[in-house]
Amino acid sequence: MDNGHTRSCGRCGCPISGDVKRAPCVSCGATTLRYKITVATTVSAQAGVRLKGRRKGRTRPFLDSMCVPSFCRRLGKWMERLLVIDRERDCYLERVTDPQTGAVIHACDEPLSAHWGHGSARSSSPLPPARTS
Repeated sequence: MDNGHTRSCGRCGCPISGDVKRAPCVSCGATTLRYKITVATTVSAQAGVRLKGRRKGRTRPFLDSMCVPSFCRRLGKWMERLLVIDRERDCYLERVTDPQTGAVIHACDEPLSAHWGHGSARSSSPLPPARTS
């Protein structure tokens, strides 16, 4: 990153240095200032693919698949996430891979009917025992 700033005369553009505020310009005598601040940084883009397969007349997709970048908070870096939900073949596949090393961080390959109790399907905390009087 390259950050910098310059100060010059607001009328003629002559560079002004030092800590003197509103001192007249040595070239034109103006007291206005022009500040130029330069900020530079790098930006990277990530791309992914998502698809849904639907049958005519049905709203729920029989196939839901995505291969997208996903930020891993635990490791503090971007990972590649592959997710395939195939309702016709009763298949659930999830794989999180480090794109730099190719190491598999998380893998889950099981029947979709056995994949429950995750995310929004988690049961809430158990209720406290009933009070007896």
